[in-house]
Amino acid sequence: MPAVAAPSAASVNAPTVNLTWTDTATTEIGFTIQRATDPNFTTGVRWANVTNPVATQPSTVSWVDRNVARNALYWYRVWAIGPEVGDIATPGFPTMSADSVSDPLFVQVGTPTTVPAPTNLSALWELGLSPRLTWTDNAINETGFVVERCSGLDCGNTATNFAALPGGAPAFTGGNGTGTVVYTDSTATTGFVYSYRVMAVNTTTGAQSIYSNTAPNVIDPALTSVPAAPTSVTVGPVGGPVVMNWTHAGGANLIDFTIQYASNATFTRGVGSVTAPAGSGAQSAAVPVTTLYYRIRANGPGGSSARTNASPFPLR
Repeated sequence: MPAVAAPSAASVNAPTVNLTWTDTATTEIGFTIQRATDPNFTTGVRWANVTNPVATQPSTVSWVDRNVARNALYWYRVWAIGPEVGDIATPGFPTMSADSVSDPLFVQVGTPTTVPAPTNLSALWELGLSPRLTWTDNAINETGFVVERCSGLDCGNTATNFAALPGGAPAFTGGNGTGTVVYTDSTATTGFVYSYRVMAVNTTTGAQSIYSNTAPNVIDPALTSVPAAPTSVTVGPVGGPVVMNWTHAGGANLIDFTIQYASNATFTRGVGSVTAPAGSGAQSAAVPVTTLYYRIRANGPGGSSARTNASPFPLR
């Protein structure tokens, strides 16, 4: 069955809402109108059945909802109901009908004192960037959003841990229209774990929504990533003083370097080590001269890189 065109609110005059839609089906026997107080049609759901005054012909259909509250928000959608098919004359024989549904329509009646809450909050923290939050804005009467966060693993399990982002509320202005909102938390500190939640606010009326779902344990990837191994590693000269040279890109996931030396290639005899500070680009460090074999690794909060043998290996 062809889909029903999305309804439009021909007029909103509390306490009534006049819906009008285009019927593009030719086999429907009527319509079912669904109304809810949230965009997912899970709260305040009510149903109404309508008979098409011009049955089986493409036409414009209207319906008046006379049971609406002042200063409220509603979502509507329309189902075209197909005729029942199958052996309807035989008791117990299975039958079915083909139905179609329109896109939802948002209607604001008067000036609502509440603001629909954001939903589907998620957060992503990529290496070297700030956390990026994404959520669904379900309101058209908000003037902005308050983004709250807490720090620490599983901190979001306790509501009192949350606080608005530095800078005051609302931390993010804009919106006033449903859809997807993207926000970057530029105040995040590297090396932390955060949880986030969001609420929509109207600073003119003082109205605010309940909180969205929590986006938990958004971890700085520098805490879990392993740094790359050093490259272009050389050691010399023979007879000393011996210096190791290497190259590394550096980065937030680098803590320091461990230089290891030994008197055999398997690093089981005469083993020792020195630590070199983190850095990027070409680097060097003095190493003991009473050995033949040298290697180096990079260390980070997520672990250590593979070791790179210094050339020549051994130093002779």
